[in-house]
Amino acid sequence: MHIFKLAILLLLSLSFRAPAADRESTFDSDRVTPEKCALQPPRLLLAKWAREDGRSAPMNEAGQDGFYDDYARQLAKKTDELDPKAKKYRPLLLRCFETAFDYLAEIHDHYATNHLGNRIAGELEWTLYCGARDHFRGNADLEADNKYFGDDVSDYSTDQIRQIAVAIGKANFSHLDPQLKRFNKELVPILDRALDDLAKATKSMDDNQSRFFHHRLAVFITRFP
Repeated sequence: MHIFKLAILLLLSLSFRAPAADRESTFDSDRVTPEKCALQPPRLLLAKWAREDGRSAPMNEAGQDGFYDDYARQLAKKTDELDPKAKKYRPLLLRCFETAFDYLAEIHDHYATNHLGNRIAGELEWTLYCGARDHFRGNADLEADNKYFGDDVSDYSTDQIRQIAVAIGKANFSHLDPQLKRFNKELVPILDRALDDLAKATKSMDDNQSRFFHHRLAVFITRFP
């Protein structure tokens, strides 16, 4: 029974994110344009369109996943106009945040968060766009879901982010792994891979830009899910 349970958990952990190619938006593609995507983060844009269409919810989960993919692709066009270097660091940052998500989903025992993982590209692209638009100086539009935390970007080092993430991990995972053997052997390396990608992505950035993305990863970790 114990082996069977572990097998089920492993299969669930591998299903946090469906391949983008397997996801399809059911939204009218004419509505998902670079200009419209640049107005709001994806979750608010979906809610706005649902209200306009007289629906109580945006769409089914799979349809929303597809929309987030479309949103990321379309908004990237605006981001790249503002910051051509984004084409180089976007893949590293996306892998960083997706890997951090895998770590967080494990430590919080969130085996039903696959759709959140599928939407990271869209949420991240809004971050990239706002950062490029505002010269990586503030957070106001990033918190446009009425959770306003001010304009200041905190100065987190990679080591500080790791310490925070490990502390959260220990606090949340200790009931599943009292001696933290699996946590240290399997989960901390996942976190370290995310931080390695952050370091690679920010290596050639100026101080403001690097500080901005360190801050956003720290926020992503501390406010999950």
